[in-house]
Amino acid sequence: MIVSELLVAELGHTMEYPKIQKRIAPEKAAAFIDWVSEHGALTDDPTDPAPVSSLDPDDDYVLALAFKCRAFVVTGDQHLLGLRNDLPILTPAEFVTKLREQS
Repeated sequence: MIVSELLVAELGHTMEYPKIQKRIAPEKAAAFIDWVSEHGALTDDPTDPAPVSSLDPDDDYVLALAFKCRAFVVTGDQHLLGLRNDLPILTPAEFVTKLREQS
């Protein structure tokens, strides 16, 4: 799991959304953010864009980070899944299957 300071900060902001707070208690959200920070491989922010762009410009950072680190993007986001012919982008279920195949 690749993380950056910006990505962890974004996760923190996401956990503050009312619709998320209705489903995840603040202490569990904080514990999850801590876990991601402790277990993720911290990398610097990308300096170059990915070779493709998303229809949602907010997703381009994730694409650039994954491209820089040669990592999979694991998502259910349809904008990103639409780019799976250009970059290694998997649904969570596909990623779990890939992990099981490699174990």
